Amino acid sequence: MEFNGNEGEQFPLDIAAQWTANYRKANPKGIKAHFFGTRLILRILGQPNCVGLRMYYALDDSGVQQMIIVG
Repeated sequence: MEFNGNEGEQFPLDIAAQWTANYRKANPKGIKAHFFGTRLILRILGQPNCVGLRMYYALDDSGVQQMIIVG
């Protein structure tokens, strides 16, 4: 699959709030979110030929869920 940077779409905040509430209800002890700062995001987006971000779920060596961002 080839990406051009126009993938994805914005949707209403009320839907985002409901979906995240659904997730928290189904996973009360799960990780709620990951945070990545502006500098890291801009550095990844600045890579040659980068047109977006892909995020992968991962487990670290301690078995804790993490998220990996790839440009």
